[in-house]
Amino acid sequence: MSSSLIESYSLSSVAKKKGFSNCFIYRGLSMTPTFRNGDFLYTRSVVKAHISLGDVVVFSSPNKKDYTVHRIVAFFDTNFITRGDHNLRRDVRPILMEDIVGKVEIVENKNGIHRLANGKLGLWVARICHSVFWLDHITRPLLWIPYNYIRERRLMVIFWRPKITKIQIWVGNTQQIFKYLYKNRTIAIWDPYHQHFECRKPFDLIISSPLDKPKASS
Repeated sequence: MSSSLIESYSLSSVAKKKGFSNCFIYRGLSMTPTFRNGDFLYTRSVVKAHISLGDVVVFSSPNKKDYTVHRIVAFFDTNFITRGDHNLRRDVRPILMEDIVGKVEIVENKNGIHRLANGKLGLWVARICHSVFWLDHITRPLLWIPYNYIRERRLMVIFWRPKITKIQIWVGNTQQIFKYLYKNRTIAIWDPYHQHFECRKPFDLIISSPLDKPKASS
């Protein structure tokens, strides 16, 4: 289980006029895909009457120095139970009302500004994401077996032959690297000096690593 420790960020005058109390920069994995690294989270101060099941809240650690953002998945008379949308388990430590810094209402990133789904709607969205994560967690190892079989035997080259360009780039006077391009996009890099090869999926199904030794014919 992971936690998303977030960083406090200065709040603009425009955000203050709209009633927001704090701004945080998201870091971590526990709220993926709800948030991505670098997202700006705008929170509004709340009282207990305004906290609902499914709300995403920022709360402080016991030492009041660190901040975490998770979703409320259960609550009792005096405390709340939280969980990251990406996590399989609930947080071990319940939080109190005085731990909550604010409720996240607005998310700003490279795609623009949008309102976050809180409450019952947000909880259902989180449950769907949680189910998808579980399904991926279970099926990925099973799918890797046939995928690896196809990749090792280069069976895909029979059906898929995209136009891939291999270019040579010199770094300094002696060191060179090779790039594989598909539609002007780098899909693989071969660094002979460091003996490092990296290839994006699914192109590893058709591009052989220079590090792979040819299998002896029987």
